[in-house]
Amino acid sequence: MKIIIGVILLKVTFAFGYVAEIRDLHAKNKTVLFTLTADEKTEADKKSIHALFKQKDKVVVAQDAILDAKTGELIKSSIEQIQTKEKGTTEVVGDQVKLTYKADGKPMETKEFKKPKRFVTTDNFDDWLVFHFDELKKSKSVQVEFLAWDRLEIYKFKLTYLGLESFDQVKAQHFKLVIDNVLLAQFVPAIEIWKSEDMQKMLKFEGRVAVKRVKGPGLENFDGEVLYFH
Repeated sequence: MKIIIGVILLKVTFAFGYVAEIRDLHAKNKTVLFTLTADEKTEADKKSIHALFKQKDKVVVAQDAILDAKTGELIKSSIEQIQTKEKGTTEVVGDQVKLTYKADGKPMETKEFKKPKRFVTTDNFDDWLVFHFDELKKSKSVQVEFLAWDRLEIYKFKLTYLGLESFDQVKAQHFKLVIDNVLLAQFVPAIEIWKSEDMQKMLKFEGRVAVKRVKGPGLENFDGEVLYFH
């Protein structure tokens, strides 16, 4: 953040929202199983995001984040996974990342580590892509370090730009994200993302999402097809 002494800047606020429908990526029956609603507000040099995943009218995951509006870098965020009764926070202070994690009935866990060069989370990945798009177009692929908040760990992923292609009668920028570990790749599916040609809107997401689905007496990870409406 730059502090300019003697100059008064007019604060301009930009706000918008979007909704998304989430279906089972692997099922032939494309019934909407979950929905996502998000509100974003940018004021001065900070962007705040409030997102809710719902199953019908019931909130199952709630996320809040504050990003640096000029870089897309995460400042702080929180998530509550209501289905599994888990909570977590992430805060970037200087070059340090501070995490907390709380599972139902267990003591809170904390962890701190040095911020990686390309540190991304589910909260800022969309914005990070916008700010690093030119770099990615030139190199075609880069390695990013993605936070798994519920494991208090970061994992290396290979992010690849697949080019501009046709998407539902418009042009879309296509990306693929694959975990950079042969063993873990068997359990963590690839993620594919389509953004508008100008990179300002998310159009479609395919891959692991924050919600869980019921399987027998418990819950399991869910791979979704997410379609966005702005």
